[in-house]
Amino acid sequence: MSDQLFQEVQLGTALKQTYTVDKSVPLIDSNIHIKKNDHCYLLHEIEATYYKLNPVPQVNDKSAPLIEEDTRIQQHNRAALFNDIKMKAN
Repeated sequence: MSDQLFQEVQLGTALKQTYTVDKSVPLIDSNIHIKKNDHCYLLHEIEATYYKLNPVPQVNDKSAPLIEEDTRIQQHNRAALFNDIKMKAN
């Protein structure tokens, strides 16, 4: 940023006062009431029913990734990549 522009930004400017007329209203009917949510009761209820679950029979899970045996992972030279990006940016 040039020095002159920086000095202008530092000085600031006088802003005009604004007035708004907000006519928006919530779209919630007046007959709707929000009750208290009892989290402790909910957690106890989940915990009580958790132990009543039936175990699932063994499933033939084929979701494991298929990685070939000759696949090798090499270290990536990120510093060289970043230097290349910086040089092309200039």
